[in-house]
Amino acid sequence: MNNGMDFYAIEPASAGLAAARVKRIMEGVGAVMVSGMEQRPEAKPYEVVGGVAVMAMRGLMVASALPWELELADMSRIESGLKAAGRDPEVSSILISVDSPGGQVTGTISLSDTVAAVNKIKPITAHIGGVGASAGYWVASQAGKVTADRMARIGAIGVVDILYDDSAAALAAGIKPVVIETSPLKSMGMPGVPITDEMVAEASKIVAGYMEAFTASIKAGRGIDPKTVATGQTWFAKDAKALGLIDRIATFDETLTAMIEKNNATAKARTAQARGRMALLD
Repeated sequence: MNNGMDFYAIEPASAGLAAARVKRIMEGVGAVMVSGMEQRPEAKPYEVVGGVAVMAMRGLMVASALPWELELADMSRIESGLKAAGRDPEVSSILISVDSPGGQVTGTISLSDTVAAVNKIKPITAHIGGVGASAGYWVASQAGKVTADRMARIGAIGVVDILYDDSAAALAAGIKPVVIETSPLKSMGMPGVPITDEMVAEASKIVAGYMEAFTASIKAGRGIDPKTVATGQTWFAKDAKALGLIDRIATFDETLTAMIEKNNATAKARTAQARGRMALLD
């Protein structure tokens, strides 16, 4: 979806979330913050449990959330948290709890690349509870393992752009925009401006470019042919597993417990190896 400001990779049924956010921003909600609106609390971006750094990616995904948008998945903050967890000596593995219909393409590419990079340093598991769709799945697909609740919905792989031509409505309301621009595409998406064939072609080119990046990430992260899953639809976990979109059907607690047990087993093995090396010095 294109709001005139950015493109979204989002489950179609949830597109209204993005539109509502854009409307709030354009109406100047930022001024309300001065009067005492709740601020985002400063806190460590993850919790360490048994050597596992647990962090969440829930709600509409945005490149960078405004201070009071506590219900959104702030990708810049998640990315910083992943990098910090990768450097944290107390962290052996990372678990991302995903429940998102997707969101802005801006931020998604950088975050998915960071997931893939950090996964080479410390194993990352993405657990999908509820929904892991579009940009949400894009990020999850770059983890070393992907688990999901039994009734989680996974997929919605694709990119969509909707250009609204409200020029007729504007004229009917007695509004005629006078556009002064340096090129015929500069006013694309602005209120009251007619949508031209040239604008449609340009938007199509951008959608195709984002889709190419999306499918390339899935092929690299999951090792499957993107053509088999890039249908725009979502699947419940059983079918998603058969398609190769996830590795295991499990609850969040089951996934976390398995990761903690693996960390403990690895720690014990390293301790035994260290003792063996010390014994050789006796």
